[in-house]
Amino acid sequence: MMKKTLLFLGVFFLSITCVIAQGTEGLEKQEKEQVKLVYHTILSPNDPHVKGVKLFAEEVEKISNGNIVVDVYDGGQLYNQSSQTTALKQGKIDMSDMGMDQFDEAQYCGMFKSAYIFTSFDHAKRFYESQRGQELFDDLAQKLGVRILGVNYYGNRHVHLTGIKKDVTTPQDMKGIKLRMPGGPEWTALGEALGASPTPIDFNEVYMALKTGTIDGQDNGLVVSKAMGFYEVADKVIMTGHLVHNLHFAINEKKWQSLTDQQQGWIKEAVETASQYITDEFIKQETELVNFYHEQNIEIIEPDKDAFVEYARNYYQTNDSVTKYWDWDLYDTVASYAD
Repeated sequence: MMKKTLLFLGVFFLSITCVIAQGTEGLEKQEKEQVKLVYHTILSPNDPHVKGVKLFAEEVEKISNGNIVVDVYDGGQLYNQSSQTTALKQGKIDMSDMGMDQFDEAQYCGMFKSAYIFTSFDHAKRFYESQRGQELFDDLAQKLGVRILGVNYYGNRHVHLTGIKKDVTTPQDMKGIKLRMPGGPEWTALGEALGASPTPIDFNEVYMALKTGTIDGQDNGLVVSKAMGFYEVADKVIMTGHLVHNLHFAINEKKWQSLTDQQQGWIKEAVETASQYITDEFIKQETELVNFYHEQNIEIIEPDKDAFVEYARNYYQTNDSVTKYWDWDLYDTVASYAD
């Protein structure tokens, strides 16, 4: 009887051990299953943001010990500016960089592309990292199927002109100037808020449009214009500083929810590292590029910025068709995080 009992117990514990071992093996297998992500951007390989994206790919593969691998496609290899956003929403790509203007399903976000909404990148970062900012990201994930993971500085946007001989120091001097703006009503409104005649042209077509005279100018930061070669066809830069431009690392929401908590943590950590690198690079290069532009015989003009701020404020206050979808309570909340 004793031998039968011992034999039974031995078989029982052996079975339990096998079950535990199989369960552990299954968990390890699940945890080790490699995740491959496709990151697409229309930006040039020379752009500091793209360099930051590649740093993100390196970092997440390193800290995940190879569990997450990111393939980066830059320069609009797969999609143009408008179709890239659609591809991200549909899950044809997993990750991309997005601006707040690209959220058509949340029309109130158009106000984030209004002139002088942010006074500095620190202002923007304080808001986006606040509880209200995180609630905004949750709302966008629900409405768009895209999850915002972080924010980085993408330069202060100024007006770059070519072939314009007159002095440009006030919004009134911008009258009749064909200023390239990205597509969309908010960008068109931004061009009008500067006093210009906005002309929508895809980002990758701007260089030739400037060279051929299709447009008189474009608005981007000094760093972006250098990376894209826009400075080669520019005569002067009006330092309007009308938009503290931010970009966000974004991921398809279904893909995000398919990841484990640990995998999400790895991605967030890598995004934070990359975002800080990008921000530091833009701040550093903006300072250095003023001298570079002078060396290229490009005139740097300090305009009457107060006149531009007042003109823009009056434009938004008197154009209900532009601001009808704005969330004015949220706008006031953003303002409360100013310097």
